[in-house]
Amino acid sequence: MPYPSRRTHGHSWGVNRSREYISWLAMRKRCNNPNDARYKEYGGRGITVCERWNSFANFLADMGPRPAGYSIERIENDRGYEPGNCKWIPMSEQAKNRRFTEARRSALLRVTREREAKHV
Repeated sequence: MPYPSRRTHGHSWGVNRSREYISWLAMRKRCNNPNDARYKEYGGRGITVCERWNSFANFLADMGPRPAGYSIERIENDRGYEPGNCKWIPMSEQAKNRRFTEARRSALLRVTREREAKHV
């Protein structure tokens, strides 16, 4: 096995990244990388990843395995990613928790006005 000293948890080896590792990477990227498409909705509004979770091993120890079809949820939406504020939930439930961004709000308002105009 090449580079055994770099392989600490076994979740990120090559293309076989675990579900947990992919969630951890995405969480950190949207909170820490201003070039990420979703940064504005996360890091840009103050959502952070706790220092403990800068280590994948700590994140995995606190969250446990991610069930298939689940994603990470912050229980209190305005708090960051930290133990006690996160849990795995079904993606179908996660989709219901979306915040209304200004673009979504504008699109919804436009569609509502179009529908109202048709019924006048």
